[in-house]
Amino acid sequence: MSIDHTKKLEKLFILLALLLLLLPAMFGEPRNADGSGGDFLRNFVFDFQTLLTGLLAIGAAYWTLREMRISDEVQERRHFELRLDAIRDDLLAVKRLQETVPGDLRKNVDGIRDSLQTLTKKSRSIHDPVG
Repeated sequence: MSIDHTKKLEKLFILLALLLLLLPAMFGEPRNADGSGGDFLRNFVFDFQTLLTGLLAIGAAYWTLREMRISDEVQERRHFELRLDAIRDDLLAVKRLQETVPGDLRKNVDGIRDSLQTLTKKSRSIHDPVG
């Protein structure tokens, strides 16, 4: 289910729960003096009001924790993006260095190798005049 549908279902569930609790409590027929009669939902709300309040408190705590986690994830992603923006110039410089240095080193190594071969040939011709 998408996030949009989940939020709509949560709102619907909360609205239904409030209607099922509030309407009977406000408009339901109370019990008689001897404890008989009265509206079932009103009596249920009246008898278990502390339990219902506790369940609502647990639901509110869960909702708060979930929203805080979402907020923390968004904040962490935003922090990562800001840190990435802060070092973007350094990353681009390293990338340019990686692209240019290996080619330059190959050219220099080839040049040094050629120079070493030339020097080796000259060195042999100096030390071994006959050969």
